[in-house]
Amino acid sequence: MTKVLLAILLFSCCFVPGAYAQDGNLFLKNETITYGIKLRGIGIGKATLAYKGRTRLNDKDAHLIIFETNTANFKDRETMFADIDTFLPLRIERDIKNWGKKIYIVEEYDQDNNAVKITRVNGKRTSVRKIKQDDNIQNVILLTYLFRKIGGFEIGSDFTVTLPLSKLIMRFTKEVSVSVPSGEYMAYLAESFPKGHKIWFENSNKGIPVKISGPFFLGDINMVMNEYTSE
Repeated sequence: MTKVLLAILLFSCCFVPGAYAQDGNLFLKNETITYGIKLRGIGIGKATLAYKGRTRLNDKDAHLIIFETNTANFKDRETMFADIDTFLPLRIERDIKNWGKKIYIVEEYDQDNNAVKITRVNGKRTSVRKIKQDDNIQNVILLTYLFRKIGGFEIGSDFTVTLPLSKLIMRFTKEVSVSVPSGEYMAYLAESFPKGHKIWFENSNKGIPVKISGPFFLGDINMVMNEYTSE
């Protein structure tokens, strides 16, 4: 069993945030976080991260999350299906428009076998890649929901994260004040080791990720929260 699954068992039993919806789900349907995207300090576009509630995938309950990025020359809509308990990715569908060129990618995860099949359609060309890891394969954006579900952020706590092509540690390193367009927040900072990814979770029972930085599509970018809404 992974450290992430152990963490859920340990923490979710004793941490019950006030943000739970009536159905016992932490995330309110249509919770939407709008971010400004900055590359080397310059605003280049926006992103939205929206929790769409529960759905069905292969006759099983799953979370449905839509993550969209929109810049002048790059647009990406990720439709993400996640495990109902662990937020492990089950299927991710990506509609990309890069300098006018359309690309469609489907990531099909077999978490029982720690594997993912990635199908990429680029014009008339289709390629398939299969990747196998030694543990459940995770996704950085979906990790924000997992950490919020676990709650009770504690300085010094860390989690092993297995990505399709790498493995890293996410560690809560400190509580800091962070200023973003939507306001100033006290936040817990989660950093990756090796370095690359950082996530600032505001210090409340919602644990909203007010800032996310990392190597995404155009390079090392910062996503800073402009607005938070929910039903």
